[in-house]
Amino acid sequence: MLYLIRRKKKPPADVRSGQECLGDFGSPNVFAPLASAVVDRKIDLILAHFHTQTTKHWLDRELLRSVARVRGMEGVAPENLAEAFYSRKLAF
Repeated sequence: MLYLIRRKKKPPADVRSGQECLGDFGSPNVFAPLASAVVDRKIDLILAHFHTQTTKHWLDRELLRSVARVRGMEGVAPENLAEAFYSRKLAF
């Protein structure tokens, strides 16, 4: 199930990408709830396959899970975990 969140105020657009954003974290409008096991699997895959990023001091399991938690809170996900996307049009 996807949740579409309509935002009242339109955030400023990033000049480089044209994406709507609020600071560095962004403000997506489509949320896909995730089960805890799915989040754990996604984190395992990210850490296993993005070797060039694993040297970054900030990239760890806790940060990636925190992003899913924030997106789950924004999208009111049943298990409080979600991934988020930007969309102008969406077909169900």
